[in-house]
Amino acid sequence: MNVSLTEVIQATSVLLVFVTLLFGLKYPENIRDLNMKKPLAGECAIRDFRKELIKRFVVNNLPQIVLFGITGYIFLPTFCDLIASTKFSIWNFEFLPTTFFCIVIWVWWLFLWVLQLSVRLIYKIIKCK
Repeated sequence: MNVSLTEVIQATSVLLVFVTLLFGLKYPENIRDLNMKKPLAGECAIRDFRKELIKRFVVNNLPQIVLFGITGYIFLPTFCDLIASTKFSIWNFEFLPTTFFCIVIWVWWLFLWVLQLSVRLIYKIIKCK
């Protein structure tokens, strides 16, 4: 199936809006989760804190990892075809391929950012033993 770049961008525009909105809504919660202080005493309190962090990981981080990963994966074949068939030029560039290139880089950058925040939260959960 031969799909044009315009069709790919149109078909995925709603998905892009959704994942961007999700990132914007969940980012403050992700930072709050990372800044939560571990209870100083009480085995029960530390166990409850760890359970809360696991719950927050599943609710806040996991959906973002999955959605950004799926979105990046959806763009990957078209992105590879675009890289293989487009000549790179700093000044005389084609608008649509360059825009798509920026969108894909942006999606993968956000995916890596969410992944990094998630790894930090997992590390915090592991340290709570």
